[in-house]
Order: sequence, then C-alpha cells, then structure tokens
Amino acid sequence: MKNILDGFIHFLINKFFPLLHYFFGFITGIIFCILFYFLFFLKRIKNEIQKSSVTETNLTQKEAKILIKKFSDKFKTEIKINKDEYMDILLNNLKILSYEIVVGFYPNSPYPYFELTIEESLLLFKYINKRLDKLFENRILKFFRHMTLRKIFVLRKMFIEKSIIKRYQKTKKKINTFSNVINLVNPFYWFKKLVLEQSMQIIFSKLGESIIIIFGEEMYKIYSKKMFSYQETSEKDLIKLLKEIELKNIDPNIENNLNK
Repeated sequence: MKNILDGFIHFLINKFFPLLHYFFGFITGIIFCILFYFLFFLKRIKNEIQKSSVTETNLTQKEAKILIKKFSDKFKTEIKINKDEYMDILLNNLKILSYEIVVGFYPNSPYPYFELTIEESLLLFKYINKRLDKLFENRILKFFRHMTLRKIFVLRKMFIEKSIIKRYQKTKKKINTFSNVINLVNPFYWFKKLVLEQSMQIIFSKLGESIIIIFGEEMYKIYSKKMFSYQETSEKDLIKLLKEIELKNIDPNIENNLNK
C-alpha cells in the first residue's frame, strides 16, 4: 500500500504537475495573444475614427451659410420658372444641399450619410421637427397641418392656374362679357386677384426657402457637433408676411374655402 501511495505521489510530482503547468502556460499564452490582438484592433479603430473625425477646416459655419443661401435662392428662382414642379424642386434642393454638407465633413467616406450615430440621427429629426412645428403655429399656416400633401399642392396649382378665382364667383357658368365689365370696376375682385393670389404664391415660396434653411442649419449643427448661430432670416420674413396678411384680412372665409 505504501509503494502504491509513493508511486502516486511520484506520478503527481514528476508527471502530472509539470503537464498541468505546461497546460496552464499554453492557455495563458493563448489568452495573452487574444488580448494583445484585441487591444491592437481597438487601437486601429481609434486611429481610423481620429482620421475621419470632424475638424475645424472641414466645413466652416460661414461656408455652410453660403451653401444654404445658395440653395434657398436656387429654389426661389427655379419655382418661378417651373411653377408646377414645386415639390420636386424643393426635394431636389434639399437632397443636393444635404449631400454638400455631409461631404464637407466626410469627403473620403463611401457612405457620408451614415457617419451619424443613431442618437444623432434621432436628434436631427427632432430639431427639424421642432422648428417646423414652430413655423406652422402661425394662424394662416396652421390649417395646412390638417391637409394632405396632395390637397395642399392641388390648392397651390389652382392658385397658379388662377382657377381659385372662379370659386369665388358662386357659379359654374363661363364668365360673360357683362360680368367681365362688372369685375373691371369691382375692387373686391381685383383685391382677391392681385393680393390673395400673389400672397399665396409668396407664402409657398417663402415656406420652401424656410424649410431649406431649417434643414441645412440643423444638418450642419449635427454633423459639426456644435451649435449653429441661426440667422432665421427667411423664417422671420415668412412670419412677418403672414402677420401682414392677417392684418389685411384678405378674406374672412379663406380657411373654409381652402378646406372645401
């Protein structure tokens, strides 16, 4: 029995423990290699992020303001030429402006739009929505909130084609010579034709410019990781114009007419 116990102890000391020591050394080496590779991988990612990070020389606030003004002016000019393509022109200018801004920060990125985190993307939508919501709190713009986009642009097309004027005539008959003569001396007719119609076209123009400015400013703020010193010139012009129209009281039944 003593010989068996001595043999077992001899086996543990001379065979098992060295083998166990070798095994733990092997496992420790593997773990060390994995940790070293992981740290190297993290270091490489950090360097890549630093290389692609935003710097002051990428797109300055002054350059961003010039870009935003360029596309708001471009939109204003284009809708004067192609009045029936309002939405297409607005979306196209927003698309090109957003691309110009993101490329200004990530010129070498294959996917510059995807350089934002999920949180930053949500903040972008939140900021844009907040400013548009504030813009549509105006009494005249407020009833547009409950209209479908199709109805809004059908309405705008009616103003452009001057068919909205016919709805105020309370008749479906073709205007005859007599009614034309009456209209020539009817101040209310000219008030509606010259003031209401022109005002609605200016409102749509200013509204589009304001949307472009809001979109551009908020995109710059998120991508630059810093606050933007807002001008809000177009927004203020639009609000001022709407207040003037309210004071003039163009038509007390305008909201009812537009929602028919």
